[in-house]
Amino acid sequence: MTVEKTEMQNYEYEHNSFILYKDSRIFINRLSKCQRGELLLAIFDYVCDGIIPNFEDDAMLQMCFDIIRSYLD
Repeated sequence: MTVEKTEMQNYEYEHNSFILYKDSRIFINRLSKCQRGELLLAIFDYVCDGIIPNFEDDAMLQMCFDIIRSYLD
């Protein structure tokens, strides 16, 4: 996995929370436990530090992150 820093709004902990929607469960359930862990850490990296992961070797994980990122943005 490679990461890319984005010029996303400065989330210098402007908010102390974010929302994950129940609709995401349908595709998250298709991930392995390992993938779920990677996805969760990637979500926190994105929300807290603006880091966009590149799951170049895992299209399913990339798709899940991209969908959740659209909700977060």
